[in-house]
Amino acid sequence: MTNMTLNVALTRRRSVRSYADAPVPADAIHGIAGLVLGSVTPDGKRAAPSAGGLYPLGLGVAARHVDGMEGGLYAASGDVPALRRIDDRDTLPALGEAAIGDQPWVAGCACIVTLIGDGARMAGHFADQPPKGARGARYLYIEAGAAAQNAMLYATERGVGSVLVAGFDDQATALALRVEAPEVPLLHLCLGMPEG
Repeated sequence: MTNMTLNVALTRRRSVRSYADAPVPADAIHGIAGLVLGSVTPDGKRAAPSAGGLYPLGLGVAARHVDGMEGGLYAASGDVPALRRIDDRDTLPALGEAAIGDQPWVAGCACIVTLIGDGARMAGHFADQPPKGARGARYLYIEAGAAAQNAMLYATERGVGSVLVAGFDDQATALALRVEAPEVPLLHLCLGMPEG
């Protein structure tokens, strides 16, 4: 790991869609999971803001080419960023098929970290805020975006290329990741070592 400043990471962060045939280090994937789901303060606060402190995010990780991590599908939720392996199959082809349009980097990357959210929990908690039923969803998307930016800046610091993908068939993606309602997949972070 480098001691890259935030300003440098912000300047260097770019969407990377072409990857070298090299594995992503497992500690980078675990670091991203820790940034999204783990506490960063003694009182349990996370790196990204969360409306009402509800922390509705979870993770799905489709790992193919990760040094120090067996291939397959992993999940993490709640306050524990530890990834647990739930399937040994390569999920990247199914996620590539679920992508909208021509996005070959989805199936071709080393690993995908998918942010998953509990929209029903957010909608219920903020039901009294107008517009009725929609405010919670807005807060969920804001939190997912903030968490994704943190993860991408961390990946940049680690020398890992990333691109955010939100263009996918929700139902097919949920099926591939074994996500069940009320949780829904929100966005992918496709990860790989940059070419060159």
